[in-house]
Amino acid sequence: MRFEASSTKTTDFFGASTSNDEAFLLPSLNAVYHVSPDTDLRFGLARTLRRPDLRSLSPTVESRSGSAADPDRQGNPDQSPESFWGIDIGIDHYFAENRGFVSLNAFGRLFDDKIEAVTAFDAGTGRFVSTPRNVGDARAYGLELSGRVPLDGMGLANTALWGSALYTDTSVDDPLGGSRRFLDQPDFVGTIGLDYEYLPWNTTFGLALNWTSSINQRQNLAGGGALRQSIDSRARLDLTSRTEIAANTFLSISATNLLGQTEERVDRQFDAGGALQSTTRTKEPTYRTFFVGLTRAF
Repeated sequence: MRFEASSTKTTDFFGASTSNDEAFLLPSLNAVYHVSPDTDLRFGLARTLRRPDLRSLSPTVESRSGSAADPDRQGNPDQSPESFWGIDIGIDHYFAENRGFVSLNAFGRLFDDKIEAVTAFDAGTGRFVSTPRNVGDARAYGLELSGRVPLDGMGLANTALWGSALYTDTSVDDPLGGSRRFLDQPDFVGTIGLDYEYLPWNTTFGLALNWTSSINQRQNLAGGGALRQSIDSRARLDLTSRTEIAANTFLSISATNLLGQTEERVDRQFDAGGALQSTTRTKEPTYRTFFVGLTRAF
């Protein structure tokens, strides 16, 4: 059992203050049943809390392009913490002397006061503004499959194939009407990778490909109308290496997002009668990252 209490106060430029006092009990229960020496059943039940980012409580407006794809951003001092009850049920099976495993997990989440960055259109300025708000009750359900398989049996010594796949179904009762999915939430996320340990160098090389499905969403706008947004699927390729250069000393090198894929999205604004008002097409480059790190364990 965990207990959390907080008190926040925000004062804007004109001296107007907003205060919020909250207290939460956060119980959790976890159990593992050993079906066999190599197979476990897992169960978890917990209440979890997510507080607003302190920076998002300031009502200050950060000017961006003001478009649907890149709206201005404004904080919201009236946010309340988001809480949810979560249940997880899973099964894990280990093999190859515990060097390999396969895991299947099902989960459900029931949210109170879900926080999302909601976009609104200001007809006076002709600009879009994104503001974090408590959008109400929400639900999320999903399945996750993950595993790791040594490839010794295929003649590939010191090599392992691993991966994971996640499916999520979400819904929120939109305060502006109807039910919709969570904003910016893909249905599928998958990763597949290959690790190879080169013993003469005490080095493990890794290759991983991550894929995120496309997003198609609709959100109602205050004052009428709607915003329909579509974001293309995305792929990312990463390379890593980890070398033990001395006892308990490791050199890590990584190169991420080597594909440098351009993200593409389309935003369509409709009025209250359903007529198309504007269409914005955006292409944004993604950037490659290179990292070198030295770690000493003691």
